[in-house]
Amino acid sequence: MTILRVEGISKSYSGALALDNLSFELQAGEIIAMIGPNGAGKTTCFNILHGQLRADSGQVFVGDACTSRMDTPAILRLGVGRTFQIAATFHSFTVAENVQMALLARRGLLWNLHSQAGDLCRKEADQLLEQLGMLAHAARACSVLSYGDLKRVELAMALAGDPILLLMDEPTAGMAPRERLQLMALVVRLARERKLSVLFTEHDMDIVFAHADRILLLEQGRLICQGTPAMVRADPRAQRAYLGDNRD
Repeated sequence: MTILRVEGISKSYSGALALDNLSFELQAGEIIAMIGPNGAGKTTCFNILHGQLRADSGQVFVGDACTSRMDTPAILRLGVGRTFQIAATFHSFTVAENVQMALLARRGLLWNLHSQAGDLCRKEADQLLEQLGMLAHAARACSVLSYGDLKRVELAMALAGDPILLLMDEPTAGMAPRERLQLMALVVRLARERKLSVLFTEHDMDIVFAHADRILLLEQGRLICQGTPAMVRADPRAQRAYLGDNRD
């Protein structure tokens, strides 16, 4: 089953093409890495998929729904979650409150950010935190957590929306090597358990080649090659454009 279908999207800024007729598909339960040099168009693509930008041309489908003219809340309701390069949590809230807030948002409930969450959705929040190995930190403020733990809280918040598609923009950025491997192993396990489709960007090629089912390589907004990790590693276009320049 196709979860995400991108058909010929293009986007330019002041006449400079950021994306040039980009097309690809993501199947149910598949984990795809989108890689490429800085400026290749990866973040622009993610922002279009998440509704923060609109493509100049082309279409995006989540399942059977065309999202090309939808805003971010509407796309979230279709089951598209996202994490960001810099972990997006409310640092003054506890770990549990951050996840409770995400659960309440999924239900369309308003919560006064200056009040305590109390027991609202607490059981479900605790279940999510247990899955991510963060239940022991539930009562701690996010402001005192390590960056690796913040990334886990952000992931719990994204999963609180019960997504069918998870967009992860450089999920291991700023993390120590061991934390990177642990987080991505956790993402893969949860994706397999939930039959969750994942599209992620990443500069760490060890992470990409160890965890992606398929890889998309962008250069100057164009998809120049795609395939399994073995196929992309052996592709001369990938070696010339990205893999052969000793990037981390």
